Amino acid sequence: MEDPDSHRIPCVFETLRKASRAFARLGDQTLAPCGMTAVQFTILRSIENRGPDGWPLSKLAETMLMERTTLYRALSPMKRAGWIEISNPNAGRVKVVAATAGGRLAFERANALWAQAQARILTAFGTDRWRVLSGDLTDLTGFSTRLGD
Repeated sequence: MEDPDSHRIPCVFETLRKASRAFARLGDQTLAPCGMTAVQFTILRSIENRGPDGWPLSKLAETMLMERTTLYRALSPMKRAGWIEISNPNAGRVKVVAATAGGRLAFERANALWAQAQARILTAFGTDRWRVLSGDLTDLTGFSTRLGD
C-alpha cells in the first residue's frame, strides 16, 4: 500500500527553517575562531558592502529583512567588540552604522574562513544547482515579502 504522505508537498516554512538553522550552525562553527557568529558576519558583510559612509540603521534592517529591535540586539556585541560604530551624523533621529578599521580586519579574517566553507559547500552541492536554488530563493523571498504586506 502506498504511503499517503508520499504525494504531499513539504511544508515551505519547515523546510526553509531547517535549512536556515543548519547553515547558521555551520556558519557559527566556521566563524568561531574569529569570535563571530553567522548573523554578525552577514550584518558586517552588508555594512562593508555599503562602504565607509555606512548604513542608516532603519535601511540596514529593511535590506536584511530584520526587525529593527533584532538588528539592534545583534549590533550591540559587535559594537562592544569594536567592529562597528553607530553615529548620529546630522544630530537628527537617523543613526548610521559603519565598520571600524577593526571591523574591516575582523571581516577579512572571517570572510577567508567563510570562503573556504562556501567552496566546500559548492563542491558538494554543485555550483550550477546553487545558482538555480539561489535564484529560486530570491524569488521566494520576494513572494513572501509581498504576501506579508
